Amino acid sequence: MQMVDVNLVAGPEFSLIDKLVADLERMLRYSSITKTVEVPKDIVDEASAALAKARGMGPPTSAQASDVEVSLLQAIDKITPRIYPATPLSLEIADLMEGQSRGRTVIDEASREGIIYKRVNRLIRKLMWFTLCSLILVIVSFALRDVFDDKLGPYKTHVEHMVNIIVGLLGACAYILRSILTRLASQTFVLREEAGYYLRMNLGMTLGLIMPQIAGATGSAVSGFVIAFLAGYAVEPMFTALDTLVTTLRDAVARPSAQPAK
Repeated sequence: MQMVDVNLVAGPEFSLIDKLVADLERMLRYSSITKTVEVPKDIVDEASAALAKARGMGPPTSAQASDVEVSLLQAIDKITPRIYPATPLSLEIADLMEGQSRGRTVIDEASREGIIYKRVNRLIRKLMWFTLCSLILVIVSFALRDVFDDKLGPYKTHVEHMVNIIVGLLGACAYILRSILTRLASQTFVLREEAGYYLRMNLGMTLGLIMPQIAGATGSAVSGFVIAFLAGYAVEPMFTALDTLVTTLRDAVARPSAQPAK
């Protein structure tokens, strides 16, 4: 499939057309190589016709550019639900990251592609640092606890709580990095606000503190370290379990007691 060189075209009419052409080409390529995606032949033919019209267009008039844009947008709208959860943006991100891994670099860092590439790399680097720092803190905490175990006295419980909080953060970071890696590999990763990732880290730390206490109260034989890591890694299932527990307790309290038979 021929790719359009966006550097060879100029003019405001061409900038949007080239973006749509690149998106549509990536979507057709993804649908052709992904076994779980099926796009009907008539939609593929319509998309191919729209691409041919865009490639064969000379210096456009406003009417011609508008007609080509409509054809490309209609083709993209018909293919998009067929390839979900992949999106035009996720395919663009995967293409940029794959190009870098193969030695192709984004020349213009001020371009849209350059900004996207820098944002993805910055996000991954930040999360890697969070993971590395939390891992180092866990190792140091265990070492200090073993060395000064007999000197901690009443503070031993507080130290264990601190360790569990850090382990919960480690679990959350591990999940986020694994999720990004999996989505990049499947070409379904899209950029989100970083606040969402930081929120998950905070929830992981909260659960890292709470869940070992709940497990200890129920007499669980699993170590607090393991429970704290799993709690940070699986934030949604843990909160679902807590919601179920709260609902059960609320129903039990609200249920009227049976009246004794006379």
